[in-house]
Amino acid sequence: MQNLPALYASNNKSINLGNLIGKGGEGSVYEIQNLPSHVAKIYHQKVDPQQASKLQNMVKVATPQLGKIAAWPTDLLQDSSRRAIYGLIMPKVTGYREIHNLYGPAHRKRDFPKADWAFLIHAARNVAYMFDVVHSHGHIVGDVNQGNILVAMDATCRLIDCDSFQIKSNSQIHTCDVGVPQFTAPELQNKPFRGIIRSQNHDNFGLALVCFHLLFMGRHPFAGRYSGKGDMPIELAILEYRYAYGIESVSKKMTPPPNVLGMNTIPYRLSLLFERAFNEASSIQSSRPTAKEWIQELDTLKNSLRTCGKNSAHKYYGQLNSCPWCRLDSSGIIYFPPDPGGPIPDPDQSWKKIQLVQPIPVTQFPIGIPLNSVTPRPLPQNNPGLWTLFVNFFLGDPNKEERLEREKIVSRLRTEWQILQSTWRKNEWNQKFNAKKDFLKNLYQEWGQLKSSYDRERHENSLIAYLDTFFVETAGIAGIGESLTMKLKAWGIETAADITELKVRAVPGFGDKRTQDLVSWRNRLEGRFRQNPTSVQSTPKLDQIYNQRRLTLEKQLAGGPEELEYIKIQIMKKQGNFLQHCRQVALTLAQAEADASI
Repeated sequence: MQNLPALYASNNKSINLGNLIGKGGEGSVYEIQNLPSHVAKIYHQKVDPQQASKLQNMVKVATPQLGKIAAWPTDLLQDSSRRAIYGLIMPKVTGYREIHNLYGPAHRKRDFPKADWAFLIHAARNVAYMFDVVHSHGHIVGDVNQGNILVAMDATCRLIDCDSFQIKSNSQIHTCDVGVPQFTAPELQNKPFRGIIRSQNHDNFGLALVCFHLLFMGRHPFAGRYSGKGDMPIELAILEYRYAYGIESVSKKMTPPPNVLGMNTIPYRLSLLFERAFNEASSIQSSRPTAKEWIQELDTLKNSLRTCGKNSAHKYYGQLNSCPWCRLDSSGIIYFPPDPGGPIPDPDQSWKKIQLVQPIPVTQFPIGIPLNSVTPRPLPQNNPGLWTLFVNFFLGDPNKEERLEREKIVSRLRTEWQILQSTWRKNEWNQKFNAKKDFLKNLYQEWGQLKSSYDRERHENSLIAYLDTFFVETAGIAGIGESLTMKLKAWGIETAADITELKVRAVPGFGDKRTQDLVSWRNRLEGRFRQNPTSVQSTPKLDQIYNQRRLTLEKQLAGGPEELEYIKIQIMKKQGNFLQHCRQVALTLAQAEADASI
């Protein structure tokens, strides 16, 4: 701990510092022994008068509402003379992680293993709410970045490093003099931050970018394939409004990276918010979507989600015809591990029940012609007697045409009857039933072989699991700083396991040297790796793939008996309708034969 005098709060209460919690560029954060619900931020450098005025005003404008969404300073730390400010007292924020640990797929699987897309949408909504609270008090976040927004396991969010905010106190404005280029609005790019008075419209750019990160799995809206000449770093793409997912992306020579969600997977009104946030017109007209607009549309999206029938961990926009996460899963990218859900019956027991379900017995054609149940219809001119016989003898049979017509009807109906008998014999009534049972048998066999297949592949992929624990952002590779690391993330390269020479070369700005540096880093890690089961705890990607397949097989087998019974019912209905038609034909044929026999 640096040499400090005795420190006091504004009420002359002595403050006793405890353990160091964290250290940043401006200061260090300590526990407070006699105030455990708060922490102390001690600045590394002497606080100048301008900064002192800002900190004093921050304490003055503190409100309970700000305290709920941010680690807002509640008091100053001074020596006994009250002539110098050494630091701040702030609420203690525990149980939270930086927001990139949620939207980065690899980090999320480790830190938020149960988070689905609904969780990320809710977190985005909560981030927007925090911005709305800050803006309603007249302040500006200013330095929006992935490090000063925290998220908890229940998706609640908190802002930290509030002393960097732009603060309004009465008519006085204390500026935000820092910023991260990858989160900075185009109109502020390449400008010194010191002394610039920022607007809500500037903040709304950063808010939209955080929302994009959360909804689109950590992708950056200005990172994509650039078809022009030279490299296109994210900061330059922002400056030139090259929104890779926008309606002007073609004219801007930008297209999204491979294997990403498209704008067609979210509601149209929400896609328009992103369009407004990142286009040039909204910069000129100061018309980027406000925090309230994001809250409304994100709530609408969250309330319209549906759950995938194949994987309950997949939540997606309810107006889509199919699950986009399943499509991405099929490309080898597992964003959300399957949710085991409730207990599933043992597959061996499911298979026994499946075997007990037998097909519909098919007998010989079960219907005859009911000759005894019909009465012949008389001929139109059928008057018995000598006179009729005499007339018929000389003039011919007056019912000749009627008799011929009746014989034709009999012939047609006998042909139809023969076709019906043949159809009954040839129809493979149980074809669908047998196909389903064969399909379930194949599933059962696959399930039986899954464990051995998993063990073999897990052995082969343990190296990948090992490499997946090493993040590029913490590798410390010379020449690959925060900007290039963010670009790699936008192209799906987050850990050493993601690195191949071909994949890295596809990222704009990575030539021979940078590519070789990354590949060499991976190779060094590979050289240190030893196939030791005690050191390799898990293989997350492989576990996700096999667990998802196992759960799918077990659920399908568990539902097998019910499916087969349903198919039997459908077959019986089809047979019943067919036989009903046969009875009608048989009765009609019996009547026709009786009519023709007169």
